[in-house]
Amino acid sequence: MNGLLAILILLLLKAQGKAPAAAEPKAEPSEPSKPAAKEEPAAPKQEPAKPEPVKPAPKPAPAKPSVKVGPAPKVTPVSWPQVVPKDLPPFPSGWEPDVPVPGAEVTRATQLLPVLWKGGKPGAKVVENTAGKWVTYLAFVPSKGRKGVAAYRVKPGYKGFSAAALADQARMTQA
Repeated sequence: MNGLLAILILLLLKAQGKAPAAAEPKAEPSEPSKPAAKEEPAAPKQEPAKPEPVKPAPKPAPAKPSVKVGPAPKVTPVSWPQVVPKDLPPFPSGWEPDVPVPGAEVTRATQLLPVLWKGGKPGAKVVENTAGKWVTYLAFVPSKGRKGVAAYRVKPGYKGFSAAALADQARMTQA
């Protein structure tokens, strides 16, 4: 670090047209055997000019992202209240956890998190048509101090409910 500072000082002095004191050549007597007749009074020694402190380099501007980020996709709200078919099975006997949870249900469960937990207690539920199938969203506690929403689908073959029949019925109610 000290070496770098010394180099910077030398460069500054060179840029100002001044040579550093250590680099000045000393005058040697031309004839060392002859004694000097009179010594002239020594001129007062001038101290070399102190270099100005080096200012730190300005911070570079933050790099711009190379990928252009567009606006966030708009979420179309579900028309509320949806007309829930009366012949859906009762919860929880006719329903099973929807595993793996499709992306559309994850998005909707995230949107319903504050709605279902408005009362502050687990157990609140809502039945909605999501991505062409009927899903029951249930507020539950996944672990102490956390809030979650679980998605349930109708059990296949429950009292005449097949996946295809439910999908057809969902399409008809959306039209």
